[in-house]
Amino acid sequence: MKVIQLIGGVVILFILFSCTKEKEVNYADNLDGSIDMRYNVQRRVSDNLLLEIIELIDTRCPVGSVCNEAGNVQIGFRVFSDEGITTTTVYYNDFQSASHTLDTIKGHTLEVVKVTPYPFKDELLKAPQSYTVTVIVTQL
Repeated sequence: MKVIQLIGGVVILFILFSCTKEKEVNYADNLDGSIDMRYNVQRRVSDNLLLEIIELIDTRCPVGSVCNEAGNVQIGFRVFSDEGITTTTVYYNDFQSASHTLDTIKGHTLEVVKVTPYPFKDELLKAPQSYTVTVIVTQL
């Protein structure tokens, strides 16, 4: 009899937890709400938006070098949404204001907040697969 009561209790708990209306899904990787992305890897950043980095060109001035310009990282994104597939390009520079690293796509703002690793003098350029691009996506 106790076994039947235990099984009944487990079934009731399962039914209660299964009947919750909506669960809030957090797509962020980091405490600040940012998402770490890698080259050629699709990431869901909201309920109706997926991003994929399809191009990454790093022309930043390497640490240990003297350059006339700071350079930037050109990041091409493929955007998947309910409305279809599109592409956008965002330029990131550690010394620019946030308004230069922002784009508005499909009802969301996309802000690139960090690109690692940083290039060093006398080191070979890294392959796009070795980069991590940290973004913050906010639904408008």
